[in-house]
Amino acid sequence: MKRATHEVIDHTLTEGNIDNQIKKLLTAMFSTTSAGDFVFYLRRLGQENERYQQLLDTIKNKRIDFMISLLQARGLSEKSAQQKAFVMYHFYLG
Repeated sequence: MKRATHEVIDHTLTEGNIDNQIKKLLTAMFSTTSAGDFVFYLRRLGQENERYQQLLDTIKNKRIDFMISLLQARGLSEKSAQQKAFVMYHFYLG
């Protein structure tokens, strides 16, 4: 969670303007790593274990809330930002 979520958020915020922050976040979300996204593996465990599902919900909410905040800072309404963040996150999950 720290590496795949908090560090990405912190790294994104190093950009000065909101457009570059959004671009940096999307690049991080959709770039591939040799190990894949650890959340993928947690999702499988979450189907069998409630503790993993709770962790997944925390990660999902943190990521979506961050994207919503960026989109609102870009000028989108709360509702539009929520809808777009939800779609982007679920597209990212595949």
